[in-house]
Amino acid sequence: MTDAAPNNDRPSITRILGPWRATLLSGLLFAASHPPFDFGPLILVAFVPWLLSLERFKTTRSAILAGWCAGFLVYLLGLFYISQMPSLGGDSPITMYAMWVFISALLAVVFAAFSGVARFVASRVPRPWFVLLIPLLWTGFEFCHYYYPAPGPLMMTGHALHQVPVLIQIADLGSVHLVAFFIVLVNTCVFLWLDGRRRRVRSAECGVRSGKEDESASQDVNLQRLAIWALVIAFIVNIAYGSLRLYTLIPAIKDDGPLVAVIQPNIEQELKETRTEAARLEQFNRLRTLTGEALRYTPDLILWPETGYPWPINPRNPSSYDDLSRLASSIQTPMVVGAVAPLLEEDRKHYPYLTDRDAQLAWFNSGVYVGADGELFGRHDKAHLVPGGEYIPYRGTPLGDLVTDYARTLMGAVPEFLPGYRRDTFTLTDGMGRDWRFSMNICYEYWFPQLYGELHQPENVHFAVNLSNEVWYRQLAELDQALIGVKFRAIESRTTFVRATNDGISAVIDPLGNVRRTLTVDGKDRGVGGVMNVVLPVIENPEPTISLQAGMWVGWITMPLSLVIMVVSWVAWLRTRLRGNRDRTKVDARPI
Repeated sequence: MTDAAPNNDRPSITRILGPWRATLLSGLLFAASHPPFDFGPLILVAFVPWLLSLERFKTTRSAILAGWCAGFLVYLLGLFYISQMPSLGGDSPITMYAMWVFISALLAVVFAAFSGVARFVASRVPRPWFVLLIPLLWTGFEFCHYYYPAPGPLMMTGHALHQVPVLIQIADLGSVHLVAFFIVLVNTCVFLWLDGRRRRVRSAECGVRSGKEDESASQDVNLQRLAIWALVIAFIVNIAYGSLRLYTLIPAIKDDGPLVAVIQPNIEQELKETRTEAARLEQFNRLRTLTGEALRYTPDLILWPETGYPWPINPRNPSSYDDLSRLASSIQTPMVVGAVAPLLEEDRKHYPYLTDRDAQLAWFNSGVYVGADGELFGRHDKAHLVPGGEYIPYRGTPLGDLVTDYARTLMGAVPEFLPGYRRDTFTLTDGMGRDWRFSMNICYEYWFPQLYGELHQPENVHFAVNLSNEVWYRQLAELDQALIGVKFRAIESRTTFVRATNDGISAVIDPLGNVRRTLTVDGKDRGVGGVMNVVLPVIENPEPTISLQAGMWVGWITMPLSLVIMVVSWVAWLRTRLRGNRDRTKVDARPI
């Protein structure tokens, strides 16, 4: 009588949960690493259950569907604030819930594509190649969020590590996408180590002692060693670079910049959308009162939030900004103010596709720079518009019709804003006669690293002003996600960012991505009105970073490669299906 070989195989996570539940667990971990939950370090293992489950799916179709469900779960949890946006159009708020579900479903397609292609790779590519292929695939597919279904790079993988400064300083080399590559590389190494261990234990349980089995066990040991070394090297390189940047930049950042006053009025969107003269006067008077409070500290610059000035500003018609001009000249302080501006005749050459009727209805979402003498020094027009909120993507299609209905429910009208073409920077002279270069960006533009490559070159700026109005989101997780986006833009460009928002979160972020100060009232950083006077921390002689100069090079390399691998996998799958159909036809054609 022989003893049975001991069973040393501990149940793996995919055996306990099954491939579907393991993939959904990855979706939950991914969502939990972002606001509103914000358990960021979970992202370092979030992909592991998913990767372990890939080969356990019986079909590629199942892997694709499970990946889509995981992504759908991620965006349902992370973008819940969309369902809570006010319905100013007077329709049922169910439209907002429908849009929340619809947007989540579209964004989840990236998860589905990765799941299908990764399963193909897992079944055909030697395991050591995973160290590069899996991070490449995910980074490339995630980069597609800038283009599909409309520009919406929300809840990017790299954003999850915003609370670990030493690990995200590499963003000045390759933007947030290099951070994402690092995160998925770490997940892949953990997966490979667990996978190698699982294979070794399974082989030992079988009790095979042939030379081939020894060779297989040796390969599994080598795979585990590769995973450990790749993991260690990735952390050492990232931490070393991050520590070096922190060590060299901390002394270079001086708390000696201009004194800026941020005005956060907390004006209800319902009041802003009323657009009666009485409502506009109330909005202006609230901002003017807070501006008077800020003057106690003699600021060098005063910031009002996005669309803070309630009347349209026509640079060719000074009477359209009379109130603003008189205010700036009376307090003898420059101001940066959010407003809307009409399309002028000299702008038409940049928009040859517009009809005369469309041109009459077109507007820019702008930030204007008003000097201490009340004169208009310049302006920035928002280049990256919010889909559905400021323009209608896919006009004339069923998708465009759905977005149109959403816009009418949200705002009571269809938006007619144009993407701005100006890429100007500005100069502020402070009370001590020092000149400071700064740029402007508005709201949604903090999601787009490429914009700052255009604004902060060939000469970098000392600080950047972000004007925003997030009152739409009822103080929910979007405000936290927006602040994270600004943190990464600060690191990528090594520029101080100062945010002026309508109801929060107004803040100052230094070139290392640290939030130096937020505007708080009674301990609350949102849903409140108030003033924040702050001396900006700046680098005296800022230089353009590699991220500014080379742009989103990580995404532009990985996205085409990911799409090529996806096409190759689809062709291979199609050939397998056709071959299988031919074989079945031959079998059926045999004589009985």
